[in-house]
Amino acid sequence: MHRRAVSAGRFRTRTAVRVAAAGFALSVGVAGCASSLTTPEYQGLLTGFEQSVQPPIDRLVAATSVDEVAAARSELAAAMQAQEQALKDVNPPDNARAQHEAVLTFLRSAPGLLGLAPPDATPDECGIAPTAEEQTAMAKAAVGQELEAAASGVSAAALAGAGLTFGGSLVPPQVDPPALQDRHGENGAVLQRNGSRGRGTLEIENGGSSDAVIAAVVSDPASPSASVYVRSFSTATLTGLAGTYQVYFKSGTDWDGDALKFTRDCAFQKFDDVFDSNSNWTITITPVVGGNATSSDVPAF
Repeated sequence: MHRRAVSAGRFRTRTAVRVAAAGFALSVGVAGCASSLTTPEYQGLLTGFEQSVQPPIDRLVAATSVDEVAAARSELAAAMQAQEQALKDVNPPDNARAQHEAVLTFLRSAPGLLGLAPPDATPDECGIAPTAEEQTAMAKAAVGQELEAAASGVSAAALAGAGLTFGGSLVPPQVDPPALQDRHGENGAVLQRNGSRGRGTLEIENGGSSDAVIAAVVSDPASPSASVYVRSFSTATLTGLAGTYQVYFKSGTDWDGDALKFTRDCAFQKFDDVFDSNSNWTITITPVVGGNATSSDVPAF
């Protein structure tokens, strides 16, 4: 009897397992055949998506600093990740499936937003670092490019064709860079004077197409004995030079008279020879055939 009871128990146990397995398979089959959402139902989800991501995009547009751009970007990425979780298992109306996938592609780009590097604040060839305004514009542009690529498949017109409305703007408007300026100094204007005065003179001929600044330097080109502005295709003379000195010169476009720097297309050089104030010198700062002076590139000053 003991063995018979065990046998019956085994039979019942196996039957229960088969029933449970059949029930599991049945439940999976029902879930897999879930019906598509109706257009009004899906419109509700689409509106929720729009209402979730649009505020941080608007804050990104209104940002006035790199920190504000970073905060809006993080908020947007968090909203996108939350919406991806809400929409990834949704069964949309048949005529909205392509746009549903496009929306998911946009939402899945959130990690790319979080991985954006801060704007490069390295000084350019003119030795000028981007201003805070320029860095903010660069940060906005980087986010905008990321969103534009991610949202390329989302189409309000295609959604409208499926009977759906989407009034949001997933890509912020392009930030226009500051307008380029083309400022010039006055030819012959003496810009700096330091140290003692002497009787030496230096005549400069600028035969190039760029304006230039020529400096008589004892040690530091940023603090010369004297410097003078010479416009393109012009001549100027620097007087009152004392002792021995080297001649440094810089050329470029758009002269910032407050910073004493060109803002674009800069070049920085010095003559290899040493000059002295016992002689009056004439130099040409553009290459000439048969010239007897050499020059070397130097760091920005």
